[in-house]
Amino acid sequence: MPYLTISEQTTPPLRIFYLDQGPPTAQPILLIHGLGCDLHDWSWQIPLLLSLGYRVISSDLRGHGKSSGPHPTLPLSPTWPGPDALITTPDGNGPTLIVDYYPQSLAIDQIRLLDHLSISAPQKKVLVIGHSLGSTISYYLCTTFPDRVQALVTIDPFHNQTNELRDPVVGLFDSDGEYTLVEWFTKYGYVAMSPSPEEWYTTWHARRVLTTEGEVMRGLAWGGFEARDSLGRRENAALCYLPTGDKKEGLQCPFLAVGAGEQNLILEREMLESKGDELDELVVLAGGGHWLHQGDKAGEFNKILEGWLRKGGFLPGLVGDLTES
Repeated sequence: MPYLTISEQTTPPLRIFYLDQGPPTAQPILLIHGLGCDLHDWSWQIPLLLSLGYRVISSDLRGHGKSSGPHPTLPLSPTWPGPDALITTPDGNGPTLIVDYYPQSLAIDQIRLLDHLSISAPQKKVLVIGHSLGSTISYYLCTTFPDRVQALVTIDPFHNQTNELRDPVVGLFDSDGEYTLVEWFTKYGYVAMSPSPEEWYTTWHARRVLTTEGEVMRGLAWGGFEARDSLGRRENAALCYLPTGDKKEGLQCPFLAVGAGEQNLILEREMLESKGDELDELVVLAGGGHWLHQGDKAGEFNKILEGWLRKGGFLPGLVGDLTES
């Protein structure tokens, strides 16, 4: 089975499960799923993308699905420790690798996957599609490695809640209390879907969440939105992603953002106005809930996606290998 080993220094070793489908020389498109999900989240889009001629790359994020999930290093770091950071334990053992679940580390996992598959700039740039936490990972990837990316599609982004809204849920996963991610999905994630999802669908979602170890989920929540410096907070995301004047900072590539409501695209609207790229586009797809690319809204979402890819000239056959001028 296709695995990429990120590190042998963890227990278990940190390995990422991935699928690489489509012609190996085709335009690559990278799909990044959200919290508590896996690569099967893209089952509604993969047939379309393959039919359009893309090379479709998807993976289970660390701690999800078939990828391994070593426990995060305790105490949880108040800030992202950086790639391949080491620590010496109080008993003098080490140095050992710090295991964290910050979006930045998950993004670097994706860069290493692209390297493993020999998809590298400037010969080949990748299209990136991310959902929820996957959007946060995607934004970091696109802004930190701009030479690797051609364009970004973000679905119901994870980072539009402010510190005021995030602070009350710090510690959400610190215990085995009743308030779990499954409960959150049930109370808030599915109720906005119209029509209401069938029971098999919510059961499928819940069973995947229940396979995630508690300590791993704690690390994902901490790195994703609980830590004060997390990119899952709008104030921090704005500092990282918004372009600043003439400087080549923030998001530079064209983007399509599709959200379940205007409140889920607040930062994206700021970005649209500050970037001024005619290819940038915001779309509200009401009635789709947080997983608006799945279920009854998948067909509508796919039409939006294909239309934007055509408009931008991003379809295979319309764009070749990109080289520096």
